[in-house]
Amino acid sequence: MAHDQTPESEPATTEDTVSERVTETVVARDCAGCGGPITYKGRGRRGQFCSARCRQKAWALRAAGEQLAAGEDPRPPVVREVVERTTERVIERVTVKPVPIAGYVSPSTPAMPVPSAPAAPTDARGWIALLAELEQQLLDPQSPIASAHWNHRRLFDAVVRASAALGHAHPGGLDRLSRH
Repeated sequence: MAHDQTPESEPATTEDTVSERVTETVVARDCAGCGGPITYKGRGRRGQFCSARCRQKAWALRAAGEQLAAGEDPRPPVVREVVERTTERVIERVTVKPVPIAGYVSPSTPAMPVPSAPAAPTDARGWIALLAELEQQLLDPQSPIASAHWNHRRLFDAVVRASAALGHAHPGGLDRLSRH
């Protein structure tokens, strides 16, 4: 009796790969002349001043500051920037299973049956029970299928296709079914 097994009968292993990408974007900046907010148009180098008036005023103050021997500088002491940090974490899980070698039978490991997938219902009662189970799982917030929102679109598409097939199979279509 020959079974497909690896020579060492290694169990499946799981490896996780974690990568991060950090992006910093200046989302707000204060004017170096008046301290007011600067709007960024999305192109080119970000400006230091909110207007040409503030730029000219800052130039005049710099020139006057060189000439002033005493007195207080009216420029803002600190230019404030608000930086938004975005961190994206990707976890990739890879399961490595041993590759069976055809015709090799391990003398130390007994043959183990491979579980088969559950069979699809073949009558209306079975399908009604299966759809009721799907409904219960979707209504339970603790169930994995309810919290896996990335699968909801595919589930919706499958239900729509099944409804369309039911309409095609029923004499008179879905309109006749909905009138009862």
